[in-house]
Amino acid sequence: MQIIGLGKVSSTVSDSNITYTAVPSKGYSLKYWSTSMEKYTDNPLTVENSVEIVSVTFYYGILEYLKSMVAFEVPDTTLYSILSKRGVSPQADIVDLDDKTKDLLYADVLIWGSTIPSTYGSVVDSGGGWTHQEGASTINAADKKRFESIANDIYRRYGETGHHADIRIVAL
Repeated sequence: MQIIGLGKVSSTVSDSNITYTAVPSKGYSLKYWSTSMEKYTDNPLTVENSVEIVSVTFYYGILEYLKSMVAFEVPDTTLYSILSKRGVSPQADIVDLDDKTKDLLYADVLIWGSTIPSTYGSVVDSGGGWTHQEGASTINAADKKRFESIANDIYRRYGETGHHADIRIVAL
């Protein structure tokens, strides 16, 4: 069996069937199993011993790709909105997307990043006169300006104008 992309396959034989289990590498997902005639997306996949699985294809999805492009956390719900605006499925394989689409999505994520609070993702515990905060990430004003500048350069490259961070948080 040919493995396309990053992942492993295990198999278990029982009576007249074989069960294949795809184990994608971190960030990858199962796209499909292929025989000479059909494609299957089940995981695990159980077929009769006589069915030859020719290949298994793993793919790197657009959600993981976009998350890996930035050094700040982006919630999946935010990415779903950005993808929806551009007409891209959250299950899209980055190999199937052109550079323009990937670049514009990256620019959209950068614009979003330029609008988030300067300190985010923190957990605050308090009680009886004490307070403890942990897990906070900080993005300074210069970083936010840089995000916006990079995004606008990408938008100009593809003839899109009028993109800027409309939301400004002045004080919390």
